[in-house]
Amino acid sequence: MALMSLFSDPFTPNYRWISPRSYYDPLRDVSRILNIADALMHRMDQHLGQLDVTEDGKFQYGFKIDGFHPEELKVDLEGDEIIVQGEHKQQDESQSIHRTFVRKFKLPTGVDKESIRCNLDDNGVLQVYGQKLALEESQKRNIPIDLKKEEKENKKDE
Repeated sequence: MALMSLFSDPFTPNYRWISPRSYYDPLRDVSRILNIADALMHRMDQHLGQLDVTEDGKFQYGFKIDGFHPEELKVDLEGDEIIVQGEHKQQDESQSIHRTFVRKFKLPTGVDKESIRCNLDDNGVLQVYGQKLALEESQKRNIPIDLKKEEKENKKDE
C-alpha cells in the first residue's frame, strides 16, 4: 500500500525517489525569474517617480530624494528633457559619504517650457510641474478634390 501512493500520480512534485538529486522543473525556474523581475520593477517604480498629466493641461512629476538639501540639487531643462541631479558630500574625522544621482525624464508633448517650476517638500519629495500650451482651435476647411483627366485623344493618335 505504501508503494502505491508513490506510483498513483506521476505528476505530483513528490517523486524525489527517482534520483537523489532534485528534478529539473523549468516552470519553477520561470516562476522564480518572474518573481525576481516583478520585485525589481516594483522597486524601480518607487525610485523613478510618477508622472501625472491632467485634462486641464497640467503635468506633474514627483519622486523622493531623501537625504538631499535644496542647495545640493540642480534641475535643468535640455530640449524636451528635464534633468535632475543631486550631490551630497559629508566628511567626518573617520569617514566620508558621497552620494550622487541623476534622473532624466522626457516632457509630455506640448508643454510650455517657460511654465516649468519645481519645489521640495518636508518629506523629501521633489515636484516638477508645468502647464501645457493652449492648443489653437482647429480651423476646419474643406479641401476640394480635383479630377485629373487623361488625354485619351493623344493616345489614340499615337
